[in-house]
Amino acid sequence: MNNIEIIKYICFGISFLIGGIIFSFQDDLMNPKMYSKALYASGLCFLIGVILELSDFFYIERGMTLLVMSIGIIYVAYFKLFLNLFIKWKGTKPIITSASSMIGGGPIGGFTTKYDAKRRITGADFIFSFVQALVPIFTIFGLLILIIELNR
Repeated sequence: MNNIEIIKYICFGISFLIGGIIFSFQDDLMNPKMYSKALYASGLCFLIGVILELSDFFYIERGMTLLVMSIGIIYVAYFKLFLNLFIKWKGTKPIITSASSMIGGGPIGGFTTKYDAKRRITGADFIFSFVQALVPIFTIFGLLILIIELNR
């Protein structure tokens, strides 16, 4: 294993770690401080990915480095997009639901996000949670397939 491979594994590992943390703590993206930290970390990863992709530093399929280094920014961007659409649609911020949530039940907050105790979970909250969690994953897999097909 040479130095370039080690750097590749470190960069890709950090990108997967940032994306995994953002995905795991999606409740906390409602907190502006946590959102800005996630945006900063994923934006930095994205910029490094652009530099590595343009320089073809890792000598892998075109687009693959950028895709892997963009995992976090894709998730954060979709979260903000769907959050703004939900607020325009419903006039209130959504509640991120979990497996134990039910319509009409009280919200469960994250580590840094506390929901209004008077607000009840609606079907729209389930739609938001489902869409903002899965659309980024489908986008990443779709781009992965596209990159593989274009590099054939």
